[in-house]
Amino acid sequence: ATARGFLARWEVAGLCLVLLIGVALRVFQLDSVPAGTWFDEAQNGLEALRMLRDPSYRPVYIPELTQLPALFFYGIALSFHFFGVSTWAVRLVATLIGILTILFTYLLAKELFDRRVALVSAFLLAVLPWHLNFSRFGMNGILTPYFAVLSMYLLARALRTRQWLDYVLAGLAVGLGMHGYLA
Repeated sequence: ATARGFLARWEVAGLCLVLLIGVALRVFQLDSVPAGTWFDEAQNGLEALRMLRDPSYRPVYIPELTQLPALFFYGIALSFHFFGVSTWAVRLVATLIGILTILFTYLLAKELFDRRVALVSAFLLAVLPWHLNFSRFGMNGILTPYFAVLSMYLLARALRTRQWLDYVLAGLAVGLGMHGYLA
């Protein structure tokens, strides 16, 4: 029992360290790196503002200039509601999704392999340049790896547990993922 407790503490400490690294790399100077507000970030913010200001505007898909499913924009609207309208608030949504992707990568790798592979996988995603970039940029492309990893984790868990709720959650994750990014 003592060795098992040590392994559990080691695993929790390792995951916390990986998540701390992932958070630090994603939030450091989030308001200024990358520099300025990019056109797509500004457009995303304008759509989120419209959602906040117009109670009748509740799109599933945003046509015209945006041409994307609306799920990410609801997150930006929520961020604006709590933190005010800013580039930082737009980017925060992508940052939080990127951090959650690290966590679910850990859970997926643990489900499929073991603790060590899970920690290495989560660490590699935490420092992976392309994931780091998209986690700091207020665009909805970050939803694709998030929902892919979340869906695979929930499906792997469902196949192991054979619990109907796990299958339902996996299906919901796949369905919501379809509202995240138009590939």
